[in-house]
Amino acid sequence: VGIYSYALGNKDNYTGAIVRLDYSINPQQQMFMHLVRSSRLSQPAAIFPPIGTAYLSYDNYGVALGHTIALSPTLVITSVAGYTRFVDYNANPSEDSVSPTSIGMPAYLTANLPHSARQFPRFDLTQYTSTNTSSDFQNQDDIWLGNISVSKQISTHFLRTGIEYRRYVTAGQGGGTENGDYASNGNLS
Repeated sequence: VGIYSYALGNKDNYTGAIVRLDYSINPQQQMFMHLVRSSRLSQPAAIFPPIGTAYLSYDNYGVALGHTIALSPTLVITSVAGYTRFVDYNANPSEDSVSPTSIGMPAYLTANLPHSARQFPRFDLTQYTSTNTSSDFQNQDDIWLGNISVSKQISTHFLRTGIEYRRYVTAGQGGGTENGDYASNGNLS
């Protein structure tokens, strides 16, 4: 069994920005707004382009709004509402350049399938690594958050109670192996 290694570096780019704004309405009330935007692009080294790699991208953005009011020196109410969205996408660079039909396989194998089927098929050969990853996928995650808390100072005791609502909605599309997944056990009979 041969062993293949490479000394190419992977590109992994991350950018992000966070902004926070605080505003005092009056001495008893304050508000804040928190904004975030970040993204990441991971590009593995092109060892056997365009079939041996996959690109990953992540996008994230969110907002939070908060309000605090002191009803008395010992009683404070705080409320926060927030939303965050995460999007991740895995793409294969062989899409639309090397496909099952471009290497001589019949067109009916990928007819009426999503665009991610138009990439190099996966071949699992005995004692060798696979020729390709699975096809594209994309996921979106939406997180909604709201909470209210009441804080009360009684003598030397500090009491806090509150309620929180969180909704996590995820949706995605994964291609599986619609581009084809062929295996060989090494027997030619």
